[in-house]
Amino acid sequence: MRADPNKSMKTDLSEKRWQTAYAKCYMPLKISAFIVFISLTSFQAVAGGSTFRVKIENLLHDTFKFRFIARVIDNFNYDNSGCEIIDVSGYYDADKWKNRNALINQKIHSESLLVLEAAFENDSEINLGYIGNGFFNVGDCKYVSKGLFHDEQGVYSIYVSI
Repeated sequence: MRADPNKSMKTDLSEKRWQTAYAKCYMPLKISAFIVFISLTSFQAVAGGSTFRVKIENLLHDTFKFRFIARVIDNFNYDNSGCEIIDVSGYYDADKWKNRNALINQKIHSESLLVLEAAFENDSEINLGYIGNGFFNVGDCKYVSKGLFHDEQGVYSIYVSI
């Protein structure tokens, strides 16, 4: 039995139409998805965080609220302010972090305050850090935090969701 050459040509045209439709419909979606992926990974790179050495000069806190003044030992690398002394106040924002219990919760926040308290009482240096936009600058080397967490490297401030 012989193959119909017209049928083969119709199949080739049908295949080309499908490829054209695919290219017009799905390729922009793939490109968009790639752009979103790159944007998110770039944001994460910017979001990052860091630590710097400080000495806690004063500390007041209760279960939720806190305020401490820290003398910066290393370069204050959060912004370009060049602050030598920073005044950080804040509170544990339970609503903001309710879905982030592995990273920060009331217990972790309270433990972080105890780590700062121990550094203050022992007159010792500690690493203070931030994740993402960990501090909100309210001017004149004054910053606001919406929660603290800690690890073996130090205590970290967090202000916006990461």
